[in-house]
Amino acid sequence: MKKFLSILLIISMTALFAIPAIAAPDGESYGDVKKVNDGDIKLDAIRDEPAWENAVVIQVNRLSPTSPNTDRTGAAGTAYVLWSDKGLYVFGEITDPTPTHTPLDEKLDKANWNWNTDSMEIFIDMGNTGESSNIQHNKVDIDGLGYIYIADGGEQFIGTDEVKPYMEYAGRQDGNTYYLEVLIHVPGTSYNAGDKIGIQLQINDMTVPDMTDAADRVVILSTNSADADSWEVDRHNYIVLSAEDANPPPPPPPAEESAAGGGEAADVEIAPAAAAAAAPAVRTGDMSMTFIFIAAFALAGMLTSKKSFAKIQ
Repeated sequence: MKKFLSILLIISMTALFAIPAIAAPDGESYGDVKKVNDGDIKLDAIRDEPAWENAVVIQVNRLSPTSPNTDRTGAAGTAYVLWSDKGLYVFGEITDPTPTHTPLDEKLDKANWNWNTDSMEIFIDMGNTGESSNIQHNKVDIDGLGYIYIADGGEQFIGTDEVKPYMEYAGRQDGNTYYLEVLIHVPGTSYNAGDKIGIQLQINDMTVPDMTDAADRVVILSTNSADADSWEVDRHNYIVLSAEDANPPPPPPPAEESAAGGGEAADVEIAPAAAAAAAPAVRTGDMSMTFIFIAAFALAGMLTSKKSFAKIQ
């Protein structure tokens, strides 16, 4: 009996300390992203759908440690994130004190350094693999022109027709603020509740419309406790897709008058099945307490067994 209780104690303590390690996330999460139905969001660069009020919010205000220019503050922005079965919705609001417009023909030339334009980039790592080869690099600039770069193969796509298999988007500018709204697809990939997606956002801020003047650019990144740079994919933060609906619930119907016409709402009995369903689910912390009780029981058993054995001697 004493040997059995000793083994039980060892197993209980091992399981107890193993639980936090299993529950701990890899890196840091921006939060659980709520879901919308396909068609809930109109891509028009206007954040007017109610679901956006329940989006995960990511600030883009950290100067890149390798920014070519650190002499000026640069632009800053905020991104909002939702998802649907089709892909990832991102709404960006970028405040740029020096809005700069590069000629379209230069931006359409794939030989030019297209990152040297006022724009927001969205690095997507499906599955949060931490591998740079897994990145789909999405971007929309201040003039509402979309870009895609596929790291695995080094393919580049510019403009609505080329970009459509990877991203649908809209953009607009209002004074010193420009807005972009995108739906990001990763071809051949499904989106499911519980999925982790590595994500990094980057703002490029120029003051001259010269795509060869790399020294003019200021690079601003999304907040990250690891201070990860743009292509340090293994250090990027991530989001988790949630099954929770982002749309606010409809208002409750007005209370019906009682059959007697007294105007009072009828009493509602809670069925036993409904009451049982309302019981809270077991969480990791609850399981930890269970193991603590098991460990305590085993320890008490060992002490009792030891005392009884001493009396027999």
